[in-house]
Parts: sequence; C-alpha cells; structure tokens
Amino acid sequence: MPVALSCAALFACHGSDPTQLIADGHRALGAANWDQARVNFEQAMRKLEPGDPMRFEAELGGVEARLADDPLEGTADFLALVERHPDQVGEQQFIRVAGLLASTEHFERANAVLTAGLQRFGVDSLGLRAAMLRALHETDLARPVTGMLPGFACWAEYGTHGR
Repeated sequence: MPVALSCAALFACHGSDPTQLIADGHRALGAANWDQARVNFEQAMRKLEPGDPMRFEAELGGVEARLADDPLEGTADFLALVERHPDQVGEQQFIRVAGLLASTEHFERANAVLTAGLQRFGVDSLGLRAAMLRALHETDLARPVTGMLPGFACWAEYGTHGR
C-alpha cells in the first residue's frame, strides 16, 4: 500500500510541475492536439508567477494552440503577448506565428503578424523579409495578394530589387 501511495503522490506532483506541463503542451502541439496543448499551457501559467520566463513560454504555447482553432483570436493573442513581453518576443516568434498562419492559408493574419514584426524590428530585418518573400513565393496568389495586403506588396517590390 505505501508503494501505491507514493506512486500516486509522485504522479500528482509530476502533473503539477510547470516544466512538465509546458513539455506536455509542446508534445500536444506536435500531435495537433490543440485542446490538450491549451489545457497544459493554461495549467502551467496558473502555477507560474508573471515575471517567470517559463510563463512566457507557456503563454506563447497557448497562442500557438489558439491559432489552430481561431486564427483571428490567436493573432490578437500573439500581438497582445508582444505588448506584454516586448523584450522576450523576437523576430523568430513573429516568423513562426506567421508561418503557422500561412500554412493554414490565413494570409491576411500572417501579413498582420509580419507587418507588426517589421514595424518593431525595422525593414532591414532579413529574417522577416525572407518570411514575407517565402509566404509570397509559396502561394500562387502573389499578384492578387500583393494588391490586397500592403505588407506583402511592399516586400514583393523590395524583394524583386534585391539589396
């Protein structure tokens, strides 16, 4: 009986460890289990203090899970995360989120994220510029899209002239 009790106690502690919850959330993201990912990241956030760097990781994971179900809300969540954690959100996060949106054909949302990244990091950001051009190149909609989306149009023009 004591062995069963200690195993149960160990399992209970393991399930409440924010590091493990974040790892489980990332595994759920990799398996396209958005609901479980969101649950894991939300549980981790409840256990972490606002200034804890792991909390940012949990928040970003929650945003990624939201993007799959609701791209509009997920984009708004990401841009709010940028406002709350300006020193922790880098170009790579903008590129990753825009890539997730573009991969599900939410080009307007991807454009909004990349445009916000360009505003934040400047037009000389090679990573964001490459992401914008890649998004254009990977779609057959380049010409119609550039007319609709100012950020894409800007980078389509910029990309054709090189630098």
